[in-house]
Amino acid sequence: GYGLSGDGFHETSPDPMGSGVGRAMGGAILDAGLAAESIGYVNAHGSGTMANDPAEWRGTCKAMGDHAATIPVSSLKGTIGHAQGAAGVLEAIATIFGICNQVVVPTLNCVNPRPHGPPDPVGEQSPRPHDYEHAISSNSAFGGCNAAIVLGNSPRPWVPVAARAVYILGCGAIGPFGVGHADLSTAVQKGKPLRGPAAEMTLSELVPSADPRGMDPTGHFLTGAAALALKDAGTRVMGDLREHAGLLVGAVHPSPASVASIADSIRVRGLTRHNPTAFARIVLNAAGGECSKLLALRGPNATVTTGAGSGLTALVSAAGLVARRADTDLIVAGGVDEVPPLNWNRSDSGAGTEGAACIVLGNRNFGNEEKWAVPLAGYSLGPPGVPSVAMARAMEIAGTSWADIDAVFVVGDQAPWGDMPSLAESPATVHDLTKILSTAPAAGSLWAVIEAVTAIRGGGANRVLVVSQEGRSVSSALVLGPLEVLDGF
Repeated sequence: GYGLSGDGFHETSPDPMGSGVGRAMGGAILDAGLAAESIGYVNAHGSGTMANDPAEWRGTCKAMGDHAATIPVSSLKGTIGHAQGAAGVLEAIATIFGICNQVVVPTLNCVNPRPHGPPDPVGEQSPRPHDYEHAISSNSAFGGCNAAIVLGNSPRPWVPVAARAVYILGCGAIGPFGVGHADLSTAVQKGKPLRGPAAEMTLSELVPSADPRGMDPTGHFLTGAAALALKDAGTRVMGDLREHAGLLVGAVHPSPASVASIADSIRVRGLTRHNPTAFARIVLNAAGGECSKLLALRGPNATVTTGAGSGLTALVSAAGLVARRADTDLIVAGGVDEVPPLNWNRSDSGAGTEGAACIVLGNRNFGNEEKWAVPLAGYSLGPPGVPSVAMARAMEIAGTSWADIDAVFVVGDQAPWGDMPSLAESPATVHDLTKILSTAPAAGSLWAVIEAVTAIRGGGANRVLVVSQEGRSVSSALVLGPLEVLDGF
């Protein structure tokens, strides 16, 4: 099983109560179909700081109750250091080896338990023999992003989970075309490639708690688009919904402005006196963490990159979470691009356009009044260069045939019917938006989805297929519609 969460607290410091860590670990245990008492070992994030370790231990106790104090809890970072983006994978591998060999890794250089930490930190010099079947490996990151996985050495029967309905409740867009999906549609109708900087936006009017002076452009664009999407959905994230509402972001690189800022500060002030704020923002998930804090999105939080088309990858991934996870009811799926400044030369950035797109997915209407919503009837990822695999799977999930599809929206470097002639023979109207939108590698595919949603809302289409075949990583496909009315919450 696995679990994801966002602290929604601070860009570098964890929630001191460990609530986000607890939700990620609790979600992983729930997803695994186990009781907390089945866990025999915790491989902690364990960065060794006075802020992180007590918070993580409080979160572990929230997820596992009194049982947490009865099992070993150790950290591999005393042995191999902090491997940053690779830390979670390396520590999971160590946990797997530990289960296979019935040992737990020690926490080197930690002889005795620390205040407000686990009573058994395995403060030894070599692995300790230990009899157990299941373990949790937990990690946290800048931006308050938390992840946990449950690993085991005994097979468990797979129990299928009935998928819940997933609806597109709202959309938000920011780019060189302006602010809002109406401006996007106007620009698309002109048929010219979208290029250049995003339009100016007064973020504080949408998010009063936001201080744009302390944000980089990536965080600014993403937060603005997410706020617009929630407003379009008629949804205020409050109360218990905050812990069941998440954020999945597609991006191709961290903020170029922050990368340039940290480089400038090192050059001028030296490595030991660099700009700490910029340093915290050069991780890929920094903007997502900032956005989740400002909008109180404390459920699943992650940033994915599959190169061009990352926004639609995030949307497909988010749909799966809303459909199948008991701890997730609503997710904002986004894609964001920032054009590198002139003094930052990165040839593979691919971004000729900057801006963001966000789409609110939910399993019901969270507004007070009834609302028209667009069902996300089918969705799938597929291999690169073969979009027909993703399309066929999405249509199978939706229970549709080509005769049911009356419009296709395409973003990509390959015609989607290249290996599926039946699409070319279908009556569907094909809108190839590649030349217009693909200059924004992460947001462009979601702008295409917003155009499809606009067509359905306006009565120009009933059931729509959206396809992204960009780059060399994955292809994606969605089946949307027909329009439904959802009662108020």
